Amino acid sequence: MNVYWFFLVMSMIGCVVCNIHPRILKVNNHYEERARLYQALILFGIVIVFCGLRSGVADTPAYIDEFNSAVTNIEQLDIAAIQKDKGYVILEVLFKQFVSTDYHVWLFLIACISGMAVMYTLYKHSVDFGMSFFLYIATTEFTWLMNGMRQYLVISLLFVSVDLLLEKKIWKYLIIVILLSTIHGTALIMIPIYFIAHLKPFSWKIFIAVCCMAIMGLNIEAFEFLFDNTQYEGYLGEIIGSAGMNALRFLVAVVPFVICIWAKKIIQYENDQLINLCVNMECFYLAIQFAALFIGANYLGRLAAYFGIYSLLLLPWLMKKCFTPRSSKIVKLGCIGFYIIYFYYQMVITWKLDYISDIINI
Repeated sequence: MNVYWFFLVMSMIGCVVCNIHPRILKVNNHYEERARLYQALILFGIVIVFCGLRSGVADTPAYIDEFNSAVTNIEQLDIAAIQKDKGYVILEVLFKQFVSTDYHVWLFLIACISGMAVMYTLYKHSVDFGMSFFLYIATTEFTWLMNGMRQYLVISLLFVSVDLLLEKKIWKYLIIVILLSTIHGTALIMIPIYFIAHLKPFSWKIFIAVCCMAIMGLNIEAFEFLFDNTQYEGYLGEIIGSAGMNALRFLVAVVPFVICIWAKKIIQYENDQLINLCVNMECFYLAIQFAALFIGANYLGRLAAYFGIYSLLLLPWLMKKCFTPRSSKIVKLGCIGFYIIYFYYQMVITWKLDYISDIINI
C-alpha cells in the first residue's frame, strides 16, 4: 500500500511542479502554459516502472499463468482453436519467440505501452497536465496497468488515437478499432460511438443516445441476440445475476457532468472540438455507470472505462476555463481534497490492493 500512497503524494507534487517551469504553446491563436516533456516522462515513468515490475497484484497471476503456458513458436499455435482475443495470443507467442520468455518483460512492455499512450495524450492535449496526472492517480485509473491490463491496453491505444476522432478519419479509426478488438473484444463498442461522439453537446440527439445506452444497460437481457455467436455468449447470465456498483463510484462519476451542466454556456461559447468530444464521452460514461448501479457492475464498469478516461482531459479544462483565477484555485484545492478521500476509500477500505514485486522485493 505504501507504493500507492507514494503515487498519490507524487501526483500532488506534480500539480505544483508542472506549473513552475511550463512551456509556452500556441493554441488556437492564443498562448497557453503546458507541462514540459521531461516532467511528464518522470511522473508517468515512475508509475510505469512500479506497475510493470509487479508480480502478484489483482489478476496479474492469471496473466502470468497464461503467458507461461503459451507456446514459444508461432508454428506451434493452433489459431483456429483460439476462442477469443486471437490477436493478443498471437502477440504473446511472437513475443516469447523473438523477445523473451520471461513474463516480467512481457508485463513491463504492456504497462509501458499503455502508460506512455495515456501520457502522450495528456501531454499533448491537457491544459493542466499536473492536474490530469493527479486525477490519473487519485481516481485509481492507474490500477488498470495492473488489473485488466489487456483491456486497458486497448483503451489507452484508442485514447491516443483521439486525433483520428477529432479529424473524423473514419476508416483509419475503424481499422484500429477492429484490430484492437482482436486483443479485447469490448473495443467494438467504439464503432457506434464514433458516429454519435461528434454530435453537439447537450443536444437532443445526445440526450436520446445517452438514454438508449442507459436503457440497454438496465435491460441487457432484452438484447441477448447481441451476445449470440460471440466470445461473450456465456456472459449474459453472469451479468444479469451480478450485483450493482457501489453508489460512491457513481457519485464520483457525476462530478464532471454536474460541472459541465453548470458551465454549459461557457462550453458552448468556447466550442472547443476536443472538449465537446470529452463532454459527450462523459455523458456516455455516466449512462453506463448508472446502469451498473443496478446490474452487472464488473462487466458494465469495464465498458465504462472506454469513456471515463476522457475526464482526465475534461476536468482540468473545466477548472481552468470555467472559473475566475481565484475561484479556480479554490475549486482545484477542493477537487484535490475530494479525490484524496475517494482514493483512500477505494484503495484502503474497498479494494485493499496489495503491491507485490519479486524483482523490487516488495
